Amino acid sequence: MDEIQSVKKPLNESIANDVESSDPPIASLRSVRAETEVKAILAALKRTGWNRKQAARLLSISYRGLLYKIRRHNITAA
Repeated sequence: MDEIQSVKKPLNESIANDVESSDPPIASLRSVRAETEVKAILAALKRTGWNRKQAARLLSISYRGLLYKIRRHNITAA
């Protein structure tokens, strides 16, 4: 039992050690999500020949939801 407790570190100490390491900075969850969302939307649009209704179905989101995300991320057919 003492072995298990000695191996465990408090969460704050663990996070502090990770932050202090020389690893490159970690991207924010919001930016990673946005980047992944854009890639998925672009892939669906390309796969469907930019048919937004079909792309929305592929992504399992509503057509209006897809339009909102396209506008929010400034996705264009260029």
